[in-house]
Amino acid sequence: MFIGIGCADSVALFGFVGIFIGGTIWLYLLGLAFALPGLALIGPTRADIERRQQQIAAQGSSLSLLEALMAPPSRDQRDEAS
Repeated sequence: MFIGIGCADSVALFGFVGIFIGGTIWLYLLGLAFALPGLALIGPTRADIERRQQQIAAQGSSLSLLEALMAPPSRDQRDEAS
């Protein structure tokens, strides 16, 4: 996933640099037009989350992946991050 984000953003970065070199915004918009579909393809789909949930359930775990993804971080996790 991180490699995919880097690849998708690199196209937009070239467009951003093109603004400073070429002086026109159309280079950035062109890069953005290629970067957005790339970013959309990287994100997990509903089918992917459901498939992983089935794998978790098949291993006998009661963990709900959707609930874990949607739940806000606990107070302990927020304290560790700061």
